[in-house]
Amino acid sequence: MGSLRLNFNQIINLLIKLEEEVINFYNEAATKTENPEIKKTLESLSKESMEHKTLLIKTSRETVTEMTLEPVTGLNLEEKLNLLKKELREGKEDIKTKLVKVEETIKEIYLETSKKIMYISGDTSYLLERFAKQCNEKIMEIKKMGK
Repeated sequence: MGSLRLNFNQIINLLIKLEEEVINFYNEAATKTENPEIKKTLESLSKESMEHKTLLIKTSRETVTEMTLEPVTGLNLEEKLNLLKKELREGKEDIKTKLVKVEETIKEIYLETSKKIMYISGDTSYLLERFAKQCNEKIMEIKKMGK
């Protein structure tokens, strides 16, 4: 699948869908685990993703420029989101490994998207960079937790 020409609003909407998928995954995984440490971490990850979703919705509503309609090229966002959805559904690894993999994928999506939309909205680009840094922090937190 080649890269589609998405505009700023379409990109933000796809990122909102990404956060919704991840929130559902974290919540479902939290209900399935009996390990209190993992459950607490999953609930924390879900809460942070909800905050990301809220900020993305706010960004979508507040960013009104003619540049938001200009297509962004070279961003294989839908392909990456489909790959992430597959990882969320089908991964056979233990929860800790799966969480690290998911957060690394999300981080890559945010970093790449941040670079591509920098000229459209510097504030949103910065926000996505911040989300990527938070992914790094979450990865470190996940790696510290027990099995």
